[in-house]
Amino acid sequence: MANQFAEKNRCTSCGHVVAKTSINSSSVGYRHVVNSTKTLDDITESLDYLVRFIKGSYKVRAFVDKFSEDLQLMLDSQEDIHNIRIWLLGFVNAKDEVQLYRFLQAEYIGDINETFTDLYNRYCEYVDDPLNKNRVSRALSAFGLKTVMKKVLRNNKQTCAIMVYAKAEEISELMYKNGLME
Repeated sequence: MANQFAEKNRCTSCGHVVAKTSINSSSVGYRHVVNSTKTLDDITESLDYLVRFIKGSYKVRAFVDKFSEDLQLMLDSQEDIHNIRIWLLGFVNAKDEVQLYRFLQAEYIGDINETFTDLYNRYCEYVDDPLNKNRVSRALSAFGLKTVMKKVLRNNKQTCAIMVYAKAEEISELMYKNGLME
């Protein structure tokens, strides 16, 4: 029992256990980090986060070591940034958020121009086990779709609503950027 306390970091003045710093290990956060990388240096700076995410998600030491080794080889060989990002996104493209992105691809052949609530309600009808509104909002942001507050006319009244706007070309580009279509 004493060994367990010896391994934990404690405050030097009061003796309380100091919490370890943790990362947000959601696939949305991972996707956001990967999509925000523009250069190989950005990936190198995010390497620790990426490895910790894979370690937390897969929990197999050999797999994590292989991931880290493969990523380092790609960085050392100056692989194209787009290929590395697609490879990295492949580790989360089997997660819950992909249903949302597939919904966007299937339902919005043209432009998106509707309230977030309407989009969310259509999404809930489209999938069997939908994500909650907060997670959908975060997933859209990580995907690259931003929401904006606009005044709209509802029931003959001017009201503010969160709107989602995107052109068909933008959606197609985001699908390609996120490794969801060739």
